[in-house]
Amino acid sequence: MDKKDYVKRTIRISATASMLLDQLAEETEMTISQAAETAIKFYCGADDRSTEDEKRIRKMLSKITEQNYHLINILNSLAVNLNYDIFKPADTEPYKWLTTSRQMYSDSALKAQTEKLIKQQDK
Repeated sequence: MDKKDYVKRTIRISATASMLLDQLAEETEMTISQAAETAIKFYCGADDRSTEDEKRIRKMLSKITEQNYHLINILNSLAVNLNYDIFKPADTEPYKWLTTSRQMYSDSALKAQTEKLIKQQDK
């Protein structure tokens, strides 16, 4: 018999993510916990049902995201090393627009993954 260990975790999610999670659970007739677990598996790429094309595209998107991250770091390093007073290092003192941009990117990725999951469950 397989023994499962359960750990209670408390996480904070945005109101939009909570609404999408409730909608996903309702439309797929799952519990919210099951819907969250499935969504997390899809988001992290841990779902075994992915086709080879989906895996290849996911790898490509991951690589592009990594490259963009490095490009931003290069630009940030250049700005910091120019010794202008108006520049601040993004890793220790991020501008409000950068923080907002990161949050929007994270929210849009989660929303896209959740909508994809809902569409696949409808099939």
